[in-house]
Amino acid sequence: MKPILLLFCLFCLSANAQQKFTVFFDTGAAEATKSSLSKFQEWVIANPDIAIETVNGYTDKTGKSDYNQQLSEKRAAYVYALLKANGVNIDYAIKNAYGEEQATAYNYSPDRKVEISYIKAEYSKPQQSADTTLEKEIVNAKVGDIIILRNMLFYGGTTYVLPESRPILKELLAIMLSHPKLKIDIQGHICCDVDDTGNLSGRRAQEVESYLINNGIDKKRVTTKGFGGRKPLYDIPEWSDEQRYANRRVEIEIISN
Repeated sequence: MKPILLLFCLFCLSANAQQKFTVFFDTGAAEATKSSLSKFQEWVIANPDIAIETVNGYTDKTGKSDYNQQLSEKRAAYVYALLKANGVNIDYAIKNAYGEEQATAYNYSPDRKVEISYIKAEYSKPQQSADTTLEKEIVNAKVGDIIILRNMLFYGGTTYVLPESRPILKELLAIMLSHPKLKIDIQGHICCDVDDTGNLSGRRAQEVESYLINNGIDKKRVTTKGFGGRKPLYDIPEWSDEQRYANRRVEIEIISN
């Protein structure tokens, strides 16, 4: 990555520094404790201009792992609904459920939680799409056509969408809201190496999928694939930063429209 671009990315992240708020639960409960709910309400009032990034549900190690996974999903959904009911900006929020995956002990209250990651920023609500270049491409595409989501950028080695790429997510959502028959396959690609042992390309595609589903798109309309570096636009190893940027991309394939 070029030094100037790296500094710009770091500036974007620091300018919208991610913060966290935690909601706690009793053993086996999918609703917050009274004291935690009270603190949540105080937090909402004190932070009117925030945008939620992630809502992550967890449990302690008490009970079976399958049960704990489901419980963490319910907790994340509960907090997500609370945020929505209180008018908090969840346009870009993604729900995750980790069950007991990161638990430290049995019957340990700090593990029974939902962590809310947020930034101090304002984003407008998704609107029905205007006549945009991306919309024209999608509307005029045939089944099987592949369209690149231009400037869909992630912080290096992560699934974190850079702030300047959020309008693309918003635009894609608006298009899918306006065209209810549209079904797509979101396809992730990486640069620099054919192998993708951590499935970064697939997880980035899933990040886009989660955003759409969390904002009202039926999950039956969206699928994902990760191709790693197996379908580069330029041969690997690339010869320039421009070629690496081009290979490190997210595309959508039209399944039906």
